[in-house]
Amino acid sequence: MDHGGLAHALTACGRDGFTGELRLPGSPGGAFHLRDGLVVAAESPGAPGAEALLPRSGRIDGEQWAGLVRESAQRWPAAGLIAHGCAGAATPP
Repeated sequence: MDHGGLAHALTACGRDGFTGELRLPGSPGGAFHLRDGLVVAAESPGAPGAEALLPRSGRIDGEQWAGLVRESAQRWPAAGLIAHGCAGAATPP
């Protein structure tokens, strides 16, 4: 997907209030995670995700992360992270 295609896809996701994952094919590829049309996370092979950054920060260890993922049955256990005090809730402006 080129930059124009990505811009179009993100605009459509915002307009439609999309919640989910927009995957970017190719090399390096990656994904945007959206909630109600807003980008809440992005990942790429060149940038570490929350599963790497939070344990490095000391807020949570790898075992705790794995437990939250299992508990939530989601790759991004946002509610669990907030409930356990590992991350704060952010609200869109």
